[in-house]
Amino acid sequence: MKFLPNILTLSRLFGSFLVAVLIFKGFLFPAWIFFTLFALTDFLDGYIARKFSVKTDFGRIVDPIADKFLVNLTAISLWKVGKILGIFVISVLLR
Repeated sequence: MKFLPNILTLSRLFGSFLVAVLIFKGFLFPAWIFFTLFALTDFLDGYIARKFSVKTDFGRIVDPIADKFLVNLTAISLWKVGKILGIFVISVLLR
């Protein structure tokens, strides 16, 4: 249980690349499902870490990076395949 939040965080980090590949291959619905599942891991890893008091320095540092990776890489991928406008990507990247 101690490392589960970190494993979920790492899955979100590496899952960002899976979502991007699916978008580039044209599989938007599976990409949306995986994006949603990986986004839910953000809630789940925080909940587990707080509930079982397994907060780590690794999680404190990598969790926000994984969050940004998932959202930013997805936005950039959608822009590159022409599904959203660049202005939306810029607004996501600047937030």
